[in-house]
Amino acid sequence: MAQIITDYDGLGYAGLADNLLYAQPHPNTLAFLQQQIEAPPANYTTVSNDFLSRARDLYERTSGSTAMRMAQAARRAFGSIWGSNDVRVLTDIGQFQWAKSHMRRWVMAEPTVREMYHNQQLEGYEGSYQDPFPQEASGEEFYDYRRVMDGVVVETDDGWYADTYYDELLEGDRELNHVEQVDILETWTNVVNLIRKGGDDPTSRWNASL
Repeated sequence: MAQIITDYDGLGYAGLADNLLYAQPHPNTLAFLQQQIEAPPANYTTVSNDFLSRARDLYERTSGSTAMRMAQAARRAFGSIWGSNDVRVLTDIGQFQWAKSHMRRWVMAEPTVREMYHNQQLEGYEGSYQDPFPQEASGEEFYDYRRVMDGVVVETDDGWYADTYYDELLEGDRELNHVEQVDILETWTNVVNLIRKGGDDPTSRWNASL
């Protein structure tokens, strides 16, 4: 059921904006934003506009890269509230940083992302991504990658091929359908392009740098 939030941790939205702009976010701040993403309030327009207005006023009275990055993180979080928790194409940095749980899993299965994550070169949705097989390498060595690529036609200079993987599915998993596979593959292309550009980490909720 949708929830209407009138206060946060006794601080109100101004207090939440203070946390976002001035300091390392308190764990309750992240929990609050996650709650809003999973269950958007019925009065989203009024609440989010009020929050962002307060955040903007506070930011105008501050300077420095930390304030800027936290303000960007807040804007991207509220811009992602209405996304559904299913497979969908992610395109911009905000959609990646505030992807919901189902898409976080598939973003982290992309080989470049997974290798950088294991090398501690990106955040990897710190605290909100659970690696099902941390000992497995990237690419077809990794269970989630095989789920995406199962039966997908891959074109090469010599023609094409399609691999079939006979993994025993984890409890709660199902086979991805073709449309979902295509959406994830497009998302993979987009996240690699963002990484190659450098700058903001597409897997950082708080807009860290790569």
